[in-house]
Amino acid sequence: MKLVRKLTLALFGGIAIIVAAETYLSVRLFVDFYDADVRRDLRVIGRLLSGEIESEWPQSGPNAAIRLVQRADANDPMLTLHWVTFDAGLPSDIPSDLAQHLLDRMRAGKDFVRSEDVGAGIFHTYLPVRVEGHLVGAIQISESASAKHDFVRARILQRALTASAMLLVCGGLAWFAGSRFVGRPVGRLMEQARRIGAGDFSARLELRGADELSELARDMNAMAAKLADSRRALEVQNAARLEAIEQLRHADRLKTVGTLASGVAHELGTPLNVVAGRAQMIVARELEGPDEVIEAARIIHAQADRMTRIVRQLLDFARRRKPEKRPSDLVQMARDAITMLAPLARKRKVTLGLAPPASEPIVAVVDQAQLGQALTNLIINAVQATREGSNVELRVALGTAAPPGAPRTAVLPCACISVFDQGAGIPEEQLQQLFDPFFTTKGVGEGTGLGLSVAHGIVTEHDGWIEVRSEAGVGSSFRIWLPEEAAS
Repeated sequence: MKLVRKLTLALFGGIAIIVAAETYLSVRLFVDFYDADVRRDLRVIGRLLSGEIESEWPQSGPNAAIRLVQRADANDPMLTLHWVTFDAGLPSDIPSDLAQHLLDRMRAGKDFVRSEDVGAGIFHTYLPVRVEGHLVGAIQISESASAKHDFVRARILQRALTASAMLLVCGGLAWFAGSRFVGRPVGRLMEQARRIGAGDFSARLELRGADELSELARDMNAMAAKLADSRRALEVQNAARLEAIEQLRHADRLKTVGTLASGVAHELGTPLNVVAGRAQMIVARELEGPDEVIEAARIIHAQADRMTRIVRQLLDFARRRKPEKRPSDLVQMARDAITMLAPLARKRKVTLGLAPPASEPIVAVVDQAQLGQALTNLIINAVQATREGSNVELRVALGTAAPPGAPRTAVLPCACISVFDQGAGIPEEQLQQLFDPFFTTKGVGEGTGLGLSVAHGIVTEHDGWIEVRSEAGVGSSFRIWLPEEAAS
């Protein structure tokens, strides 16, 4: 309804300007006509009186002029007439500059009009009187302008009342028409726009008519239909994209399982030998007494549990799961990753550990399987990059950091998982490409270039980022930063 108020106020203003202009012009025309009519009447009266004075002057002299003027003044109560003589100089009842101008016009045979702004105002008209071609005096005819001012006030009051009535009638009509034909349709259009903005593309707006607002409603309906189609297409594309990403991550997990296979096989060799040896001893009756048989069975059971844990850990890592974020202990996640990757590290003669050992859990709301995969990829890269006899170290801590691209002052409280290796380092020119898909610094057949890319994608989905630092000949560090929203 704000638009209706503005339109109504604009109409009020337009009507007020038109009425004011019309009132001013009509009053001005009346004043000009009134003044011209008064002057014409006064000239007629003055000329008639002047003619009588000129005919009586030769016999009676100035006294005749004074009597005639006095008689005329007494006969007309609306006018005041005076005889003005110039024998004693200029008239004293008017300013000297106007008096001189009056005398000059009288000598030239022209009449003279002046006004006094006293109360309602008075008009003075002076008409020269000549006898035998000589200026003998002048007739002063005065008339009050109160009638004119009364009319002007009445006219202005009449126009004000007319304007008020016009404003009320036109304003009411404008308000009704604006509300019906503009306010309500615009309000419905705004509601439709809010629904579309909120993501509801199913509602349709029907406005009857063939005006611009009806066309806008039809265009909004068409836009909503197109947006609905686009959203459905986007949902399909996003589902396909997420499926592709999940397949890629699953393939990366299977690749990791393949990388760990030889280490796991070696890890299973020892408990299998123990189980086989104890079983053979039981079959060959080499054990004496039931206590030794029970001890052999306990050892077999313990080694079987050990092998089951190793296989289950590997299967759990390879199994596809739906993403599910829940509070998880990052310290325990690091320990599990170390346990799973320990055979690979031993095979490559690398020491893998958590330092310093954390006593307090650090909990974050994450998808444990996905973030564990990202951490595993970083650890595998570190183990493969580290020289034999060296260390790969993990650290889990709370700290502060600024997101990439943000000012250093925009630090956030975060949880941080760090992976340090003692490899040859990463050249400066390759740091910007580390997380590009299929980029690898390893030899042919040693890597697909997907591990860091997958890790980067997973961490980004957790609103975090990976920070890389490297020094040639010293090693590299990869830090997973999870902001306060995820860490607690």
